[in-house]
Amino acid sequence: MGGMHVWNDRALALIYGTVLTAWVFLITRTTLDLFGLSTDGIVALVTIPLVTILVFVALQLEFHRMDSRAKSSAENAVLKSLDKGNLWIKG
Repeated sequence: MGGMHVWNDRALALIYGTVLTAWVFLITRTTLDLFGLSTDGIVALVTIPLVTILVFVALQLEFHRMDSRAKSSAENAVLKSLDKGNLWIKG
């Protein structure tokens, strides 16, 4: 069975993004129903998937940005510790 290797944080981002996108789909469809707009027409067939895909992409980009920033700040902290000689490696 095929698969791909993913780190834990990236896998969580994929799962959270997918779940949040499912909620956006439900909320968008319900909102259209509440305002009396047809969810069976061509407008709904384009609007609902488009909004859902855009939210999914936005969430994935935000999760990636947050992950990159966290890793960058962690790397900077390690480099500063190495420069100061505060990092001891026990062996």
